[in-house]
Amino acid sequence: MNPALRTAEGHYTLAALDAFAWMLTPVWVFDLTVPTILWANTAALELWEARDLAELQARDFSDLTDTTRQRLARALAEIRDGRTCAEQWTFYPKGRPVHLIVNLTGIVLSDGRLTTLHEARPVVPEQPDPLALRGIEALTHTPVMITLHDAEGRVLMQNPAAQRSFGITDAAREQLRARCADPLDAASLLDALEPEAGWVGEIPRLTTAGLRWHRVKAHRTTDPVTGAAAVLVSEHDVHEPHEARTRLAHSEARLRSIVEGVAAVLWEVELPSGRLSYVSPQIEQLSGYPSTEWYDPQVWLARIDAEDREHVRCSLSEQLAAGRDGTLEYRLQRADGSLAWWRTHFRVQRGLDGRPLRAIGFLLDISDRVATEERLRVAELVFDHADQGIFVTDAEQRIRYVNPAFETISGYGAGELLGQTPRLLRSGHQDERFYAEMWSTLRRDGRWRGELWNRRRNGDLYAQQLTIRAVPDPHGRSTRYLALASDVTEQRQRADRLQHLALHDALTGLPNRKLLNDRLAQAVRLGRRESLGFALIALDLDGFKGVNDTWGHAAGDRLLRSAGRRLTNAVRASDTVARLGGDEFSVLLWDIAGRHDAEAVAAKLLAALRRSFSIDGHTVQIGASFGVALYPQDGADAATLTVHADAALYRAKSAGRNLYAFYTPTLEHEAHERNRLEGALRRLLDGGALAVAIQPEVDLADGRITGAELLARWPDADTEAPVPPARFIAVAEECGLIAALSEAVLQRALGLLRAWQPWLPRGFRLSVNLSPALLRQGEAQPLCRRVLAGEPALAAALMLDLPERGLFAEDAATRRRLHALRALGPGLALDDFGQGTLPLAGLREGDFDVLKITRALVAGLDAEAAQSGLAAALLGLGQALGLPVIAKGVETAAQARALRALGCTRALGFHFAPPLTPEAFSGLLAGGHKLPPS
Repeated sequence: MNPALRTAEGHYTLAALDAFAWMLTPVWVFDLTVPTILWANTAALELWEARDLAELQARDFSDLTDTTRQRLARALAEIRDGRTCAEQWTFYPKGRPVHLIVNLTGIVLSDGRLTTLHEARPVVPEQPDPLALRGIEALTHTPVMITLHDAEGRVLMQNPAAQRSFGITDAAREQLRARCADPLDAASLLDALEPEAGWVGEIPRLTTAGLRWHRVKAHRTTDPVTGAAAVLVSEHDVHEPHEARTRLAHSEARLRSIVEGVAAVLWEVELPSGRLSYVSPQIEQLSGYPSTEWYDPQVWLARIDAEDREHVRCSLSEQLAAGRDGTLEYRLQRADGSLAWWRTHFRVQRGLDGRPLRAIGFLLDISDRVATEERLRVAELVFDHADQGIFVTDAEQRIRYVNPAFETISGYGAGELLGQTPRLLRSGHQDERFYAEMWSTLRRDGRWRGELWNRRRNGDLYAQQLTIRAVPDPHGRSTRYLALASDVTEQRQRADRLQHLALHDALTGLPNRKLLNDRLAQAVRLGRRESLGFALIALDLDGFKGVNDTWGHAAGDRLLRSAGRRLTNAVRASDTVARLGGDEFSVLLWDIAGRHDAEAVAAKLLAALRRSFSIDGHTVQIGASFGVALYPQDGADAATLTVHADAALYRAKSAGRNLYAFYTPTLEHEAHERNRLEGALRRLLDGGALAVAIQPEVDLADGRITGAELLARWPDADTEAPVPPARFIAVAEECGLIAALSEAVLQRALGLLRAWQPWLPRGFRLSVNLSPALLRQGEAQPLCRRVLAGEPALAAALMLDLPERGLFAEDAATRRRLHALRALGPGLALDDFGQGTLPLAGLREGDFDVLKITRALVAGLDAEAAQSGLAAALLGLGQALGLPVIAKGVETAAQARALRALGCTRALGFHFAPPLTPEAFSGLLAGGHKLPPS
């Protein structure tokens, strides 16, 4: 792939220097910042009277005059602004003044800096011949005679100019000698095969036109086909007499000879008119039409093939109008009716003011080249459409060819691979010994086959089945290596994936329980052997269930993955973060000196999980509870450490969640106690021996019974002491018995309502507490539907109390579940209202039937005016929503009077009556008794 000669801003690149090296006019690159000459062609070396570039670069240019520096700086500024400039300079080679016009253009160095490229031409002392000026400009862009010879003088390649000069000969040896009048000249040219030798000079050449003096430049290069060393000879005819009357006349004669001898057609267009002012006579030979016909642009366009005509017209007009250089390739019909491929390249010449003056270009018949390229394309189809990756290297292992399949496998484009060695693909999985053995086998057997891991451009590793064959040249030397590559990553990964799935969690990719246990066992063995401590952390995510129920399992899965990543990022690479299932994780911390180190990591993990998560556009806030066990003080084996970490986790959850706790011996007793309560609760529910009490609800105006609350009671059979409701409800929620407990309470409530039906006052409702966990888990509606089936009258006499804690009524899913419960018949009460955990936006008309003020707010009515204000606000909110407000926990007559004064109409508490047995409450209902209102 040819590198670009110009940047997007129109400046030359270093790749353009190869073209300038062939020019007969002096060209050099000057860096004002050093200052020094960085590069010069042969004509410039003669101008500067230097034997070679090294001598010229060694010269001291630091004594430039201020005027000279200012001129160069001004020119560089104009170049940066996108303009070129031309100035007259005077040089003194061999003491004689030479006046030159120097065109200054921009060139970008390898480090990205912009400096100046100088092109010099003689100042014409008198009116020049227009044809000579055209020839000078055209020669700058016209290929000279170029021939490529191998080490024995064979002609490997020659351009059309050389072909015209020397004719077409067979591929015999000594062709270089046959073209030289002096055998020593041929030897000098072949000496250029030596590294850094090169040769420049004028020699007599034997051409089809006889003996001609040519200016010849020869230098070492590489045959692009075989990779062998070769001599590249570029030359132009300088046979016209050196003793011409004037230097200008000599230049005109020499340039006319070259213009008339090249195979290219030269042309000139004036700008901005677009008038064709000159076309060289070679157009007749190239096209078969007289040159005079070509001065009409319409004739030129008419002879372009119809498929290319509009593209050529638009492109040429656009580029010339914009003053841009360009290249076009198109088909044109010759006079004999055949189609020829033409390539024209042109350059826009600008005046001192930067405006385009003319476009000068050359035209080549590239039909043979296009035909050759077509044959090559057909040949490359086999390689380009192969399923296997193919690449070819030279003897120095530089990649010279890759097919698309290999680009796909490696991820690199051909432009990124060509010129590089296969080291670019190394992954580091194979050491140098592996590659040394591979090359030893390849040199010995001429082939190698094996499997290795390489790295794609994006950094991914891939397994590659590779076959390499050495390709010998005609002399038996291995100058090329052909490699066939297949991507076998999937086969390798399939086996690895099965192994990975056996040891890792499918959702998060973290180690699973099996791998954690294996590493925990390793930690115990290493701890015993090296006397090292470590820590095991058991943790549960707090609030994960609500996220899963509110936004769905997909959101819950994304939350688990995000939590796993945060945990992993918060520990060292040597530590292990494992997911055991659900929202349970474990962390194994290696080499922990003691509690202080483990506490620091636990705090870091807790902080990582407390930060909000963004899941599907929702901001999610969760926490976590951690239990920490240390080795060896908390257990000398993996099983004991696991049990003790779980016990510490339970302590953290019981203490309020979203914190961490360390194992202590007392936790073991607590764990046993929790297990005992869980077993006792299961036996209680299985035996149907659940006890209940009834708390009357009264009208504050007259003491009438308007309703009641059913309270579950559990006397511990082992201790004969009552278990607090908060305690056994928490145990029921943690061990999954809350649904069974709630169903038992509801069944008992329906039984009482059925027995009380003859005495129930109008509007009476029996309240039963419903756990928010059942609502979040979506179990409340199925449970109530099952219990209330066929009992519409009893359902209407039932009130379900939902505590404000843990209730997210602003969520659409929660509201749907609330409405589904109401549709079954019971009323809904928002219990413990006033705790402040429920946003007011979550209270919407139609969600609840009753608001129940928390007993903590009622308790402060005796002493604090602020509490009265808050109670009044809550009562006013209930009135605004059209909801009755019931006060709970009324203990004194003063509280009852204060509530009544604030507008509260109903209340319950010990002031009216303590919780009663069902039988005692039945007596109250049957006797129509009233309770003292205040």
